[in-house]
Amino acid sequence: MEIIEGDWCLDPQINLSPKILRLKDILPQIGKERLVYINTMTLPKNHKMGLEPCFVLWMPPLSGNNGWLDQPRDLPLSRIIKCTLKKHVPNLGENPILIPNPHENHAMYEAQIINSYNFIDFCEAYEKENTVAFKSDKSIFERAHHFYKIEISKNIIYLEVCMNEHELCFLISFKWDGVFLKYCEDYCSYSWEEINIINYKLDSIEEKLFREALNTAKVMDTDMEPGYIIE
Repeated sequence: MEIIEGDWCLDPQINLSPKILRLKDILPQIGKERLVYINTMTLPKNHKMGLEPCFVLWMPPLSGNNGWLDQPRDLPLSRIIKCTLKKHVPNLGENPILIPNPHENHAMYEAQIINSYNFIDFCEAYEKENTVAFKSDKSIFERAHHFYKIEISKNIIYLEVCMNEHELCFLISFKWDGVFLKYCEDYCSYSWEEINIINYKLDSIEEKLFREALNTAKVMDTDMEPGYIIE
C-alpha cells in the first residue's frame, strides 16, 4: 500500500508559545484543510487529484524535519492521514512563516482531511500479504555502515539501515506465527523514494539477517527528555 511522504504546514492559528503542545492541537483536523508539501516522487501514478483519496504520512514537526531517530518518542505519535489533494495556488500576502522549507522534488498541495490513524496501529492492522518487501537486494546488510533501532514495545521495533546515499527503514512486528515487515521506506539520495505499508513475512534466511542487524543496532532512547508534545 503506497504512502505519500509530506511535510505538513502548521495551522496559522496554533499558539506556539507554550513549551509543551498537545498533539490534538497540531494534528490535521478531520473535515478541514491543511497545506502540505508533497514529495512528488511518492505520489501514486495516475492519481486523480481532488477526487481520489490517498494516504499521507504525518510526523510531529521536529521529526518531520529530522526523522524519527532524532525524536524517537515521536514515532508512536505519528499518523497516517487519509485525504484528497489538490495543487495549492498561493494567495497574495500569504504568511510563509509556518510553511516548512521545501526539499527538492516537493510541491505544495491543499489536503482535505478525511480521517487520521495512529501510524503503528495502521501498520499492524494491514493484512494484505506482500510477496516483495523492497526493491533493494539482501546485500544491503553487508553494505550497511550503521544500524539504528527504536524499541516501541516488546513485539514492535523500528529499524533503520544506513548505507552510502541509501537508507532503508522498517517497522518489524514479532507475532506468534512469524516475523513480519509492516512498513518499508526505501530511499536512495533523490534517485527514488518509496514508502509502503506492507505485510511481508520473513523467511528463515531473511529473519536471521534482520535479527543480526537488530542485535548490532544502536538503540535510540525513547525515554529522552519529555519533549514538546504530549498526547
